[in-house]
Amino acid sequence: MPAAIKTSFDPLRDVVPISAIATNPLVLAVHPRLPVASVADFVAHARTREGRLNYAALGVGSITHLAMALFARQARIEMTPVMYKGGAAAVTDLIAGHVDAYFAAAFAVVPYAGGDLLRLLAVSSAQRIRQLPGVPTMIEAGYPGFKVLNWTGLMAPVGTPKPIIDRIAREVSRAAKDPKATAPLIASGFDPWGSTPEEFAATIAADIPFWAEAVRIAGIQEK
Repeated sequence: MPAAIKTSFDPLRDVVPISAIATNPLVLAVHPRLPVASVADFVAHARTREGRLNYAALGVGSITHLAMALFARQARIEMTPVMYKGGAAAVTDLIAGHVDAYFAAAFAVVPYAGGDLLRLLAVSSAQRIRQLPGVPTMIEAGYPGFKVLNWTGLMAPVGTPKPIIDRIAREVSRAAKDPKATAPLIASGFDPWGSTPEEFAATIAADIPFWAEAVRIAGIQEK
């Protein structure tokens, strides 16, 4: 992201938002050996461990890294990040007990809901997700304003004619309301959106300072 890595373009100036296709929240998952059943339990346990708990993250500055950094700051706890190159490896090591926690993409841990391989404590979206109705949000767990979402969207080069932008956005919005088109997304933990160009632009504009602050909290130096 621009706050952590220099980019050759300005996401507010050089490209035009078309539509956000879907969002995908993160899920705070822990290894079952931890004596915790809630976010409050996890925080209390982490404080007794004085920084000895670790967590998986998909590289420095990734959303999985920054989400945990934000949570740790709000919860006033310390943990050690363990960086992975892929989400599958991170989940595998969490199940094996090589790491204690992981803010994973929902699709990566939904298959383990209700089993004994992982314990799912909270989701990072503002509302509970349909795939995990029994898992509370971080807001419900006592962290007001904690909302972290991955989004997938379409953009076009600046200067693309507005009628083309609007037509593509309408088609994405129509697909986002089609049960046949959205069923695979929903099954994988995504929430179909199909936003307008204006809604997508507002989301991007709000995300930039939010993630810049997260990068600062994580202590990441721009590369």
